[in-house]
Amino acid sequence: HLQEISISPATTLLDYLRQFADLPGTKEGCGEGECGACTVLVGELTNDSVVYKAVASCLFPLGDTDGKHIVSIEGLNQASLNPFQQAMVDEGASQCGYCTPGFIISITSYLLSSPQLDAETAMTALDGNICRCTGYASIKRSIEQVLKNHAGRLLSGTDRLAAAVESGLIPDYFLNIRQQLKKIQKPPELLSARASEKVIHIGGGTDLYVQQGDDLKQQNIRFLSQDESLKRFEEKNNHLLIGAGITMETIRTSPIFANHLPEIGESMKWVSSTLVRNRATLAGNIVNASPIGDLSIMFLVLNGVLTIRKGEQHREVPLSRFFQTYKKIDLEPGELVEHIQIDLPRDNERFSFERISQRAHFDIATCNSALWIK
Repeated sequence: HLQEISISPATTLLDYLRQFADLPGTKEGCGEGECGACTVLVGELTNDSVVYKAVASCLFPLGDTDGKHIVSIEGLNQASLNPFQQAMVDEGASQCGYCTPGFIISITSYLLSSPQLDAETAMTALDGNICRCTGYASIKRSIEQVLKNHAGRLLSGTDRLAAAVESGLIPDYFLNIRQQLKKIQKPPELLSARASEKVIHIGGGTDLYVQQGDDLKQQNIRFLSQDESLKRFEEKNNHLLIGAGITMETIRTSPIFANHLPEIGESMKWVSSTLVRNRATLAGNIVNASPIGDLSIMFLVLNGVLTIRKGEQHREVPLSRFFQTYKKIDLEPGELVEHIQIDLPRDNERFSFERISQRAHFDIATCNSALWIK
């Protein structure tokens, strides 16, 4: 159903679902995107198709749902359990049940969008969902059961959504969503905002919501995910231009990085989880200005140069000069990082990145380093 909402756009999607929409199947756990209990599907119209991604709704601003299809666990309800839900029952993969809706949503996202369907990549897609009761063996068996019965059909055709409906994995109303979203898309000029020193820009919000939370409800917000100019991704003349709004998961799965800088794509597996990487942006990682920010270290070595804009004005700043001191950066009020350009290693050059942390997942680096050898 089309929803018109008049509360603060900085309200989290999780709070809206539970407190205003009376959809309590989405659970509140950590509130920081680390447990997966609040996972929902977000469908966005891309190249005339609806692309679904699993996200942590505790870090997702309500205003950024504009023009998108939001699916909580209730949105997967059918007359009977779908194949994955039934497999979870068959394998005893749910005990207290608190985490179960998040697992079901994440696997649904995986089945709808992953170019390959196998147990290993499925478990990677679940890296942001934590179960404290069962362990993961029974959950993995549930996944293997669904893949055995349905992966072939999902991969065989060009219309993944139709195949998923035919397999009973999602309700048939999903087939009408593309047309519904097309009817409510806004012209680009209505999505743009004038340069202002009083605007808070939110890209993924994965750091901002942890740091500021409810304070954002009193701010003038602009959502950068609606700015297509921040999503450029181009290889040219041995350089790579990456839009500020490109997500960590896009970087992890990019064929360009796989070809030229496979170490970066591999390293992204250890940067948070799929749920957070689906939202966290390149610029957010950089302007957060953490001394151990992973992409900052990588792109410093690769001679990164930022393009910064304010209104129609642009300036370029080498990343090596952008960081001035601890948590202080060369970014004035009203300015916005538009993209970064990095050098790509040539045949006689090698790039390497290493990070050390207390845990492999869900941990900031104790130390990280990047090396470019010519």
